[in-house]
Amino acid sequence: MVSANILVVLGLVSFLWTSNSRDIDTPAILNNNSVEQDSISSRPLDQLSSADIAVNLARLGRFEEVYWLAEQAAEVEYLAELQQSSDTIAEKPQVVNSTIRTRKDIIQYTTVGGDTVSDLASRFGVSSDSIRWSNNLSSNSLNADQEISIPPSGLDGIVYEVEEGDSVEDLARTYQISRSSLVAFNDVVDGELPVGEQIFLQDAQQPVVQQAVATLATADTRPSLTVNGAVQPGYTPVFGANGYVFGHCTYYIATKTGAPNGLGNANTWDDRAESFGYTKSKTPVAGAIAQRDWGSFYGHLAYVEAVSADGSMIKYSDMNGIGGWNNNYFSDWVPATEFGWYLY
Repeated sequence: MVSANILVVLGLVSFLWTSNSRDIDTPAILNNNSVEQDSISSRPLDQLSSADIAVNLARLGRFEEVYWLAEQAAEVEYLAELQQSSDTIAEKPQVVNSTIRTRKDIIQYTTVGGDTVSDLASRFGVSSDSIRWSNNLSSNSLNADQEISIPPSGLDGIVYEVEEGDSVEDLARTYQISRSSLVAFNDVVDGELPVGEQIFLQDAQQPVVQQAVATLATADTRPSLTVNGAVQPGYTPVFGANGYVFGHCTYYIATKTGAPNGLGNANTWDDRAESFGYTKSKTPVAGAIAQRDWGSFYGHLAYVEAVSADGSMIKYSDMNGIGGWNNNYFSDWVPATEFGWYLY
């Protein structure tokens, strides 16, 4: 009987040793769980039962291998439990970034008392120009209960209401943006723009209208200011020489435009302009002389370099202004209301 038991135990030990050597190699278990776990899961009952039986029989027979068999059995049991645990735990879902902006993210805002363009720009993370250009504003101030459109938060560009006859190609060219970005952002299908609805032109620039340069009057067309038929001293237009103080705004304008002597300090040019043959207007024109009385005791003059499509913004150059005495300064887009009059 004892001999028979020994043979049985040895047979089971041989079976367990063979299956473990084939399916449970300890280093592989530690380094490649997927292979070994598949092996365990395919026949967990066979291996677990075999391991338990072999350990129990070895204990009954008091074989020295009982400790080795117990370790192998524990390892098989651990792998089986690990496989069952992984089958019941759902993998953590991946977070997908779905922050895709469209024209639906354009913000409609009603102003309250104290709001300014710069304040709203800071609040919504856009530039002041983006808000001004999107709403045809010419200054930083806003009235209460004013409905304005603001670009999607964090993006610069122009909110534009589509008009009849607009095309993707024309808008892309006018506002200096790519056709593909316009189409993608605004979900344009077959090139058809939604007439009467707002779209967003990301990174768009306010278009510059190529207006005819203002034609300044010449000596033949500018009359002298006379009183009772006689030339009034100090108010006579003199052409062909620059009689203004070097380095000042008047000197720069006379040099750049050929304006005559006799117009006085900058703050008197608007008063004398029409008598010298100029048109005096509130509407800016490229090539005109921009004039204002405020800003300094003597007023200031500048040369209009460009005018926006809607006439609300200008670029100008000057001397003895922001750049200082005898220095030229070229501005970025500024509201046309920074000057009181435009002379041409």
